[in-house]
Amino acid sequence: AERRPLSPRAILTIAYQSGIVSHRLHGRTQHKTLGARLSEDLVRRSERSLFFRPAPGKFFLREFLTDTSLPDEYRRVVPTRRRFRDLVM
Repeated sequence: AERRPLSPRAILTIAYQSGIVSHRLHGRTQHKTLGARLSEDLVRRSERSLFFRPAPGKFFLREFLTDTSLPDEYRRVVPTRRRFRDLVM
């Protein structure tokens, strides 16, 4: 409904207002969990994911990639890669 890229916090706020997500969810950082799940979906499913990342920390529905009525910066795909952290021994 928003037709613009959103942060995980904004996605959750709209989902709460729309009644899509229950207010009874547990956890203090639900937006961080949502962002991590979306990022993991992008890494695992790549082009098959329902989402893409137009900017760091923002997510947008893949169905809008071909919508020329939206600004180009909304339709630019930022590559997603798996993060590897160095282990300290």
